[in-house]
Amino acid sequence: VRAGTALDAGAVAAGLLGGLPDAVRPRVATFLAALHRFYVELAFTYLEINPIVMVGDSVLPLDLAAKVDLTAQQDCADKWGTLDMPAPFGRSRLPEEEYVEALDEKTGASLKLTVLNPEGRVWTMVAGGGASVIYADTICDLGFSKELCNYGEYSGAPTKQHTFEYAKTILSLMCREPVETAGYEPKGKVLIVGGGIANFTNVASTFGGIIQALKAFAPQLRAHRVQVYVRRGGPNYQEGLDAMRAAGTQLGIPMFVFGPETHLTAIVPMAFQYLDPAFKAKPTLEPSRRTAAEPTSALRASTSVSSMDAALSAPAVGGQGVCICLSGPTDRAFVSYRGTVERLCERDIDRSVLISERTGHVHFAAYYDCTGLQRSMPALMMEARAMGATISLVPQSDQSGEWRTELQDLLHLVDVLICNQEELTRMTHQPQGDPDSVDAAFQILLQKRCKLIVVTRGKEGAIAVSREERWEQPTMARQVVDTTGAGDAFAAGFLYGWCQAEDVRLGLIFGCACGAAAVGQMGGSHPLPPDEINRCMLGITPTSRFTPAASTFAPGGDSPSQSRAERLRTLARGRAATSDGTPWHGFADAGVGSRALGLGALSERRTPAGSD
Repeated sequence: VRAGTALDAGAVAAGLLGGLPDAVRPRVATFLAALHRFYVELAFTYLEINPIVMVGDSVLPLDLAAKVDLTAQQDCADKWGTLDMPAPFGRSRLPEEEYVEALDEKTGASLKLTVLNPEGRVWTMVAGGGASVIYADTICDLGFSKELCNYGEYSGAPTKQHTFEYAKTILSLMCREPVETAGYEPKGKVLIVGGGIANFTNVASTFGGIIQALKAFAPQLRAHRVQVYVRRGGPNYQEGLDAMRAAGTQLGIPMFVFGPETHLTAIVPMAFQYLDPAFKAKPTLEPSRRTAAEPTSALRASTSVSSMDAALSAPAVGGQGVCICLSGPTDRAFVSYRGTVERLCERDIDRSVLISERTGHVHFAAYYDCTGLQRSMPALMMEARAMGATISLVPQSDQSGEWRTELQDLLHLVDVLICNQEELTRMTHQPQGDPDSVDAAFQILLQKRCKLIVVTRGKEGAIAVSREERWEQPTMARQVVDTTGAGDAFAAGFLYGWCQAEDVRLGLIFGCACGAAAVGQMGGSHPLPPDEINRCMLGITPTSRFTPAASTFAPGGDSPSQSRAERLRTLARGRAATSDGTPWHGFADAGVGSRALGLGALSERRTPAGSD
């Protein structure tokens, strides 16, 4: 019988019941046609009667087994009457699932929870039934199906209190099983608070309930090393997102918060990289098909800048940015019109070009100038890292003078931070001119989990600092014509050297050589002559590298007869000796141009001659 068609008693009698006596055949045919109608109207998925007998004109089933479609409950509940539905997935229902079901029955909203794997590391709190399917599908598609802990949704404008009760239930389950039982090296868990753009649900209100639950479980969440990833849009979403960011800072829980400008499931691969730093996945963001010839609005894309590494379509409003540099023998000043720079935002970036499988490194320049892009930088960085790319960032000067600290919250995503000494101390709000300010600033940024900080020092060269080591690189002495663009030239040179093998010393030598070449010419917009860079390379001395010991960023124990500065200068020339006269060794050769430079690998230990 075709779906959607009725069963005709005459056809049944002729086609199925030819072996029955003529006296009972019409009665049985009528019964089977009515049984089929009963099967369809009450949403059965299976029905078996065995045996069936006739007593007089009555048809009596002696045994019957049937299944109904639970998804038809809204239409058939009155016809079904009271049915005791078995627990799904062939198991007993957990008390938490029963509690959420009871909440669901008390509200006009929808609250659903099914626990899949309480020992997993990926928990979800998704708004909307459709979104919950998409998030679960994405998690499984990216290879984390065995880590998915729950499935469910909250939707239909639940109250703040109902959302709190729902969130509290999930967090209680999340913090019950220790991470170690999952069979992985302990790395923590993730909570994905996702959702589309709500039509009428008050995002600020529901997020208020979630924040209340986060506060109640904050100590347990920190103990389980939980990170929270949020994506949501809808009524009052900005207020809700701001409240979530503030809660993360207040509670000491790493929280990454995005709005509708970010793709629905972009937070999923971001979260997975925390669980597994080796995780790589294709970006979940849809590639932009926009071109300069096809702007999406009148305010977009009159200018297109494109290369093999990036593709941007810049908004026409505001015009081209212009910077006039006033450079004198002892001072310089900049008069700037930012134009489209501050209007550049996430939707102007073609991710299919910028972040792809062949992208090895992504550099973010002028953080404080790109005000329209600041909110989206965390998402862009995490997408790039999920593809296996490394990240560098240059803050540039904050012309407002505020030096907002939001930049510091990005540093755990950054492999290399490059700045000058003034930017370093101002962005960490350290006293200017204090000799201890630089080391204090290093400590602040390293505590923010920045992996490597590179600081230019003008004619003194550059310093690079990580948690384990410190490198100091002198530059070559030369007559300065104009310092405009020297910092940008250094950054380009450093990244060229560092990206080859994440070799800090090679990066510092290339950086100082490019910086030295830049100050030898007027202006900062002309390409640097390769011959000039090579000449500066020959004037660069080896990098001194050492491991911080008891004192901050200092080698263990300066000799009484030698000041720290004198000793570093000696180490940099590669002819330092220990107190008993044993020479330092440990140089590795790196071919640069026509000359092999000795890149110092100096530490507070003696090594046999010739060893690396």
